[in-house]
Amino acid sequence: MNVASYTYCIVCIQFDPTVDSNSKNVVETRGKGRKNDSSKFHLKFDHVLSHVLQYSQMNADDSFYLQNFCFSLFLRPLFQTYLSIHYPTSYQKVLLAGSIADGTVWMYHTPTSKCLQVFVGHEAGVTACSFTPDGKFALSASQDGTLRVWAPKTGLSRHVFRFNDTEAAALTCMGINGGVDGQLVICGSENGAAYVAHVGKKKVVATLRHAEVTPTGAGGMDVDGEEEVLTSSVEAVAFAPSAVNTNWCATGGMDGLLKIWDLTTCQCRQICSPKHNTTMEDATAPAEEEKTNDGGEGTGITRLQWHPTLPLIFTSSPDGAIRLYDVRNGQLVHSLSGHIDMINDMDIQFIMPENGVGGGKAMVVTASDDKCVKVFEVDVDMVLAQSQQQ
Repeated sequence: MNVASYTYCIVCIQFDPTVDSNSKNVVETRGKGRKNDSSKFHLKFDHVLSHVLQYSQMNADDSFYLQNFCFSLFLRPLFQTYLSIHYPTSYQKVLLAGSIADGTVWMYHTPTSKCLQVFVGHEAGVTACSFTPDGKFALSASQDGTLRVWAPKTGLSRHVFRFNDTEAAALTCMGINGGVDGQLVICGSENGAAYVAHVGKKKVVATLRHAEVTPTGAGGMDVDGEEEVLTSSVEAVAFAPSAVNTNWCATGGMDGLLKIWDLTTCQCRQICSPKHNTTMEDATAPAEEEKTNDGGEGTGITRLQWHPTLPLIFTSSPDGAIRLYDVRNGQLVHSLSGHIDMINDMDIQFIMPENGVGGGKAMVVTASDDKCVKVFEVDVDMVLAQSQQQ
């Protein structure tokens, strides 16, 4: 379902956490207004209109506003400021926005559009931000290679995690709510590693080597003036839900590989790739070889998200595809297409069966460089059954 097209690339998108996850299937979508304006788009659940998602759009002065619309979109013209937003589940009236331009993090009270706090301290752009699950701290990951823990009330930095003393590789992404106590946070890096830290203990507990650093060095600009993306870069990370396994986490890289890790041993336990044939030996190959083995340019991973109760992971890619993997055997279960350019962000709302049995349905919303937002409906049980028959 193509919901809307816009003038600018869409870089962030998120479901409203206040929505009832047990809502029925989407049966109607309707819109009003012109493209790239404050058009009201609603998803209709069982013929009852609901403020399913929140909408945010960048203004010319780098500000943005929220309205009671369909999607939490984050639109920005090229070279403008915010790259990451976080709208927490338990504290719905507060939003974090991280600046890629000046390394600041802004905390907003959404009902009043008032800025409550600005966190200052990063020496480079902020690529990811989040609240801890208990809401006591704000977290931000930066291109300066640090993860900072902030006190929301005072705006002061409570701790700084420096994961690599010899080379401050840029952090690209972040996942929270890991471990039994929910205090683990994981950050992906351009150097091919993912770092796991315990916020409460202020300790780095694991370094997971997803890929070896690209031999050509770090990033920069190509001959056309475009920013280069390292094939070794880890662009997506997430902890497995407690219903799956509290000791598991996942990393996705621009090498096209999805890797599942056991935090009790810090070892990779499974590798998923679009071609089904990646082995553990392939996982240790240089980044350039991985790029060739796994389908070439465009099959990297930009976002990943676990199913809440099953060992399944959805991924989005630069080639515009969404893929569903079974992490038990590494097999590609299902793939979705529709975008014609890189998917920058993805969020999923799972509609679980009332009896709690089965995978339910997944409402997948994606934001892309093709300037479109799309919604996909996936019947998880059906695609699993079809995959088993093949």
